[in-house]
Amino acid sequence: MLRARFLLATLASFVACSTSESTPPPDAGSSKDAAADASACDEPDEGRMNCGGECNVEVRADPMNCGGCGVVCGSKPCGGGACIDPIAAHQVLPSAIAFAGSNVVWATFGASGKPGGVHAIPATGGTIVELAKVNKVRALAVDASNAFYAGAGAISRVAIAGGTPNDVASGSFASIALDGDDVFALTDTDVVRVPKVGGTPSSVATISPAPYSLSVLGGAIVVSTQEESSTSTMGYVRRRAPGASLFDELAKLPKPGNVLIDGTGDDSVVYFVERDRFSLRQVPVARPSEAKVLAGGGDDKSRGAELLAVDSEYVYFARDRGHTIWRVAKSGGSAARVVDIDANANATFQIVAFAVGTSDVFFVTSGEDAAVYRAAKE
Repeated sequence: MLRARFLLATLASFVACSTSESTPPPDAGSSKDAAADASACDEPDEGRMNCGGECNVEVRADPMNCGGCGVVCGSKPCGGGACIDPIAAHQVLPSAIAFAGSNVVWATFGASGKPGGVHAIPATGGTIVELAKVNKVRALAVDASNAFYAGAGAISRVAIAGGTPNDVASGSFASIALDGDDVFALTDTDVVRVPKVGGTPSSVATISPAPYSLSVLGGAIVVSTQEESSTSTMGYVRRRAPGASLFDELAKLPKPGNVLIDGTGDDSVVYFVERDRFSLRQVPVARPSEAKVLAGGGDDKSRGAELLAVDSEYVYFARDRGHTIWRVAKSGGSAARVVDIDANANATFQIVAFAVGTSDVFFVTSGEDAAVYRAAKE
């Protein structure tokens, strides 16, 4: 889930950076001299190429060699071995996105004179449908039929097929998650629960330090917490088992970011990122002693955008200050780029949120004239 304070920092960064002068990027798909110096490189790995003396280039997601040596994407992202055009352009400060079977749903925060909302489009592209007019959407979650969103003053729901939005609960909320018949959400101090059909939120637990991110699945609740003071940046990742009343501590570390539960019962695994010194960590809940770093760690300080998603085989995460999406096998191994936005050509162009579909990754970018994109996983 996208945490509100990261979103607001991203929006502030865009406003600050967009006032500076920059050199226009080259047109997408332009070529450069890419004669390969084969004598300087060994045979490349499968899916990679040797380009102009640069060895083993990951052309699936290299914006300077996108799908082949010398193919430069310029202002377009590279993913799936191609420079990507948006499936929905001219979006005002996108804030969240979710995959909903045959559709993609996303929210826009809105700006002065430019209202925000919740929107949908077929996953294969097509006509955009506005599901709701609402400003300051900070979080979004979907089930088979409805989109739930935390906007200005309420959690609301609307049918993905279209219809009249209905408020589920009044109040100010950040991360939201769906489990069974309930919506779970974070306030400044608590995890709360409210029925999907609507009602008064009830506190599930008071969290200290302040809750940062939330994931709920099969009755289990995982939160990350964060002390943000002049003397401490320490935080925790904690899990409450289904039916339990207390949280178990899974990790204590500086600035934990987003959390994600994958699977239920003793087979479940918790994933989370460390923001300042980027690492993606994996904790089997039945065997916490087997916790490990799947990606990053050590002296790797390239900050990610705190975003996480999973499919049946991989964990996906964003890093490089929101300019790349990567994936790594749940069993471990080397991480590989899925999407890359050339940071030199797109200093203010960042990935704000992404969602993983059946065969594609969908993501939204920052700015008052942003877009929704689809990139093939492979």
